[in-house]
Amino acid sequence: MRGVLEVAGAVLLLALAAAPVVGQERHAIGVPSGDTLTFPLDTLRQWMTDARRLQDLLEKDPHVVYYTGTGPVATDARPGPAYPWIAVRLRSDSAVTVATPSNLREMARAYANYAVNKMESVRHEGPATDCDQVVSREVARASSFLDGWIVSRTLYGGPPFPPVDAIVLARAQGHLPAMLVDLGDAELVGCADGWAKAHADRLQAYRSWRGTALAGLAADSVAAADSAAAADSAAAAAPRPLPMDTSASPDTARGPSARTGPGEARG
Repeated sequence: MRGVLEVAGAVLLLALAAAPVVGQERHAIGVPSGDTLTFPLDTLRQWMTDARRLQDLLEKDPHVVYYTGTGPVATDARPGPAYPWIAVRLRSDSAVTVATPSNLREMARAYANYAVNKMESVRHEGPATDCDQVVSREVARASSFLDGWIVSRTLYGGPPFPPVDAIVLARAQGHLPAMLVDLGDAELVGCADGWAKAHADRLQAYRSWRGTALAGLAADSVAAADSAAAADSAAAAAPRPLPMDTSASPDTARGPSARTGPGEARG
């Protein structure tokens, strides 16, 4: 599956590169507000290059042990499995489990982006000195995830998924930190409340914006999804053991030369 996706992507990019340029070609995705977000092809190419580099770090670094497979189905009512802080479980700076939701396999590169950035953060950045730094580091990791998500949506035909597409929209509007705090991102445990108090104006601005941007969705459905996401995030924050051999799960892979597991797609 990965080979097919990579070949298709390479053919697409070569064809686009060979085509005559009339202005700056752009690609668009629909977002839950009913609008579309457009992205210049040059930006998408750079994000593609970044995603491939991070994938290589995951697969080829001899010091990294990784397990990839498919996780639970993510739904609008229960979006938690799609959020990267839930799908990606880190054990150390060189051991990680990545469980891409089984209905979002085309988006695997986004989760790989997040996983490698999380390991790199632990390896090179050291402990955060304050909560603003905790939040800013997670915003950077989540932003890399969103880059991979957008590449998958625009160049690989990945399916829309409104709860994550809403995060793409929030980033475009400057609300990504507040949205991560409001969703209960498990990486912000211990800092979310403090950030919310210190940046009450930003949180209120986000919530006001969301009330408008998601006006087309049923308010009680949005509240239920947010509540479910927060519960899933809280569960993700609780420590739990990771498998340390391939016999622990039939859908896992280990080491730099590992093969993908049954039912798994990586691109």
